[in-house]
This record gives sequence, structure tokens and C-alpha cells, in this order.
Amino acid sequence: MQPPVSLNLRQNINSHLAQVWECLQVTEDTSASEDDVAAQTKKKHANEWLMTFKYSLSPEGHEYMMQVVHRMIEEHKAGRQPLSFLEPGDMG
Repeated sequence: MQPPVSLNLRQNINSHLAQVWECLQVTEDTSASEDDVAAQTKKKHANEWLMTFKYSLSPEGHEYMMQVVHRMIEEHKAGRQPLSFLEPGDMG
């Protein structure tokens, strides 16, 4: 069993979730043409930011972030705001 994620780590990750969500939306956007240099550059930068953030996390932080991102996707698919499940104090 994994140790619980500390409050400070959760708050740190939660404070970046809006950026995580924005980057995920950019990287998953299939509407941009391969010839659209600006869109491809934006996608590349979003992916780089996500990877940098991911690699900055401890294993516990990475697991927590993956659980939260999964929940964000579920909320989005259900037509709700992706971060709506977080408590007001959760965003750091």
C-alpha cells in the first residue's frame, strides 16, 4: 500500500491542475493541421510542460496526479467542469 500523499504535495499539484488540463486539451487537439506551425509549436510546448511537471513529482505525487487527471476526464465527459470535484481549499 502506498503512503498517503501529504497535504503540501496535494496542494502543490492541485495548484497546477488548471495548467495540466489546458496542456492536455492542447496535446489532444486533433483539429490542427500538421502544416499549422503555430498549432504544432503550441502542442509541443504543452507536451514539454506536462513532461517537465510529471518528472518533477515524486512517485506518490505522480500517482495522485494520475488519479486526479482521470477524475478530471470523467467530469469533463459528464459535461461538468473538470475541476468541479475539488474542494475550494484544494487549489492551494
